[in-house]
Amino acid sequence: MLEPNQTRQGPSLDENAPAGPLATNGPGSELGCRPAPGARLELDAALRLWLCRDERRVRVRPVRCFPWTAPGELVSLRDERDREELLVERLDQLDAASARSLESALLATGFVLDVCRVDSIEEDYEMRIWHTETRQGKRTFQTKLDEWPWAAPDGGHLVRDLAGDLFRLPPLDTLDEKTRRWLWAYVG
Repeated sequence: MLEPNQTRQGPSLDENAPAGPLATNGPGSELGCRPAPGARLELDAALRLWLCRDERRVRVRPVRCFPWTAPGELVSLRDERDREELLVERLDQLDAASARSLESALLATGFVLDVCRVDSIEEDYEMRIWHTETRQGKRTFQTKLDEWPWAAPDGGHLVRDLAGDLFRLPPLDTLDEKTRRWLWAYVG
């Protein structure tokens, strides 16, 4: 507990704590990273990822903390309530079976549709309906009205639809005039 007129200086690192590829949130951990002995990852027949620790089995989804700059590092495994169950520091430090399971799960969640052209964007009852042409073919998807594209490191933008799919919008100057006009209000 802080006394009056004291400020928190930030988390302190326990230099004696062993570092490992699987770290977990735990009571008393200010950093939220502690080794998780005996933790392993499994992928079931429906391609769902499970974190297995002792007798406990939790369904998790992988979220890359830094997807473009470090795709094989710092993967947060989150439960159905979006709480971090485990932090995987580096995939190459996992046992072979866990690494294969996590890589397969990341491929399934990491699929990004590249938008080549926007034909129209309509607003209807709390959502936007995007009619696009992607490298993978024509796609119509929906986003919430308050879901805006965010900047990507390459100068383009990303937007996530209601189903959780990720769409990449390339830099505006690489797109045709009609598409630039549609996107200007959202990313211009």
